[in-house]
Amino acid sequence: MVKIFEKIANWVSHRLFPGARWHWVLISILIILAVWAAFLIGNQLRIAPDDVLPTTWEEPADVLRISGVPAEAFKRKDTIKVGVSDSFDILNPLFSSADGECDAISLIFEPLIGFDQAANPVSKLAKSWQYDAQTGRLTYQLHQNHVFSDGRPVQAKDVIFTYRCLLSDSYNGPLRGRFSSILDVQDGENPGEVVFLLNDPPQSPDYGLFTIGILPYDHYHVDLNRVFELSDSAIRPVGSGAFQVIDFRSDQLVLQRRPGYAGAIRQIIFSQIASNEKYRLLLEGGLDIVRNTWDVRMKQRAPELCGYTLIPFSSRVESYFLVNPAPEADSIIQIPSQRLALLLTAAGRPLSDLQAGSLANLAGHHFELYFFSGLDPTTLSENKATADAIAGRLTAAGLDISLVGLDWPALARRAARHDYDMLILPATANNRLPDQTIILADPVHPSANAWEMAVRDEVFIICNRLDLVTINPIGQPLTHLRGTWTDRIENIRILDHDNMAREVTQP
Repeated sequence: MVKIFEKIANWVSHRLFPGARWHWVLISILIILAVWAAFLIGNQLRIAPDDVLPTTWEEPADVLRISGVPAEAFKRKDTIKVGVSDSFDILNPLFSSADGECDAISLIFEPLIGFDQAANPVSKLAKSWQYDAQTGRLTYQLHQNHVFSDGRPVQAKDVIFTYRCLLSDSYNGPLRGRFSSILDVQDGENPGEVVFLLNDPPQSPDYGLFTIGILPYDHYHVDLNRVFELSDSAIRPVGSGAFQVIDFRSDQLVLQRRPGYAGAIRQIIFSQIASNEKYRLLLEGGLDIVRNTWDVRMKQRAPELCGYTLIPFSSRVESYFLVNPAPEADSIIQIPSQRLALLLTAAGRPLSDLQAGSLANLAGHHFELYFFSGLDPTTLSENKATADAIAGRLTAAGLDISLVGLDWPALARRAARHDYDMLILPATANNRLPDQTIILADPVHPSANAWEMAVRDEVFIICNRLDLVTINPIGQPLTHLRGTWTDRIENIRILDHDNMAREVTQP
């Protein structure tokens, strides 16, 4: 090898550097090669390829995510704690209405379908559905592998039982009267098939009506003339959801994941927490999920919750604008197109030619708009200003509107008896609405007679040890709460601080 370099050096020195000794030329060549190699290596270190693993001083995103989480939160491991405002009374999809109850219901029971975040129907118990607008027949085909927590498969007769309870005159729950567009529910022609017969068939059905958790008929067996007996809180909840009840008290509810269901969360503890205690518990790491009003005070406190993700949304319905769906024979507002035209006008939405014509027929007539006068002068002033704004839109359309403020008993009595032309109804604790109420939504139902006119801004506060939490602002469409964190709960990851810290420090 040395002789080869000697010959090369002799040739270079003879050709390029006459009179130079060969060994000096050789040293110069070696120096040049060394500098060139150092340049190449340095360039490769400076521009690392994409597939090079990060060095230990670049912490993974998960570690940065949980850096502000209080240490107390990690002690719960695969248990999560949810702070709720209301006490627990009953766990039944036909009767529950409190915030924690509604979230628990969505984990214990399964509906035929749900809604994604874009308000599209998605499969739950039903694997497919088909609607015939000519006949008003909506057919659902059930999955065959869904099982109640008592071990029995879900059947078509369970769906039929649940909806016949809702349609019964003896049903007195918060959803009473909301299913007037359903004439009947019956077995389909094929096994596992359920058919709903719709009244006044719309071009597209209100799929929100089919988001009710299904009850096993043999566990909740009751005479359809005595459906009110299902409101007994002593009845053990049995559903086909991924979780089942372990402990049930007025101030706490404990759910546990059923065997065979996927997910990192093994147990969920719902605890009733006073509003003035939630913030302190969050700072201490005592809660994983909290739903709160997104008001000025909460916005000011938000920067201090560095170990949490805050997700604002508008979901909780606070008041409804109603047009009488069951008027007396001498009432001016009689046909569905008139009611719909009034709703759309009050909501500031455009009208079709048919609706504009129906509204024109009401021009010049006098109507009274009832509203809640409140318990103090401030509330009266605020509610009257809201009613004035609605009346202004209707007056601009040619109607003669006068405002009538009523106390709560008088307002509720008129709503229940359908003794009004138009009425602004505050949302009640159980969101009970008058019989035959059909909410204005998209697509528009031709018989709609109610509009959600005021919606409160809220925020979900999620501990950063929980990853991939899905917030669906319309996940519970038949409640006044609407939003939920329970969608896709099986996808939630629980980040463990100790394990990830060890991963980062590995050589």
